[in-house]
Amino acid sequence: FCRAQVRKDYASLGNMLFNDLEEVVTGRYPVVGEIKRRLTKEGAFFSAMSGSGPTVFGVYGNREAAEKVAGRMENHLCRVVETLI
Repeated sequence: FCRAQVRKDYASLGNMLFNDLEEVVTGRYPVVGEIKRRLTKEGAFFSAMSGSGPTVFGVYGNREAAEKVAGRMENHLCRVVETLI
């Protein structure tokens, strides 16, 4: 995981992430899955649900791409938080 992160190998990172609760949460709250799909459609290398939900995040290659998508997602989200690695 750390090596993939250092190399910015986002495809590998996305393949390593798995949340056991995601299937249950998206079954009960389909909007969580819709947000994940939208983030990916909007150019995220991958998206995932964090913890037990309902937080969903997308990983983008640069700040500009993330900010552009965040602006378009505001109607669907309560709040957008920026995290830089």
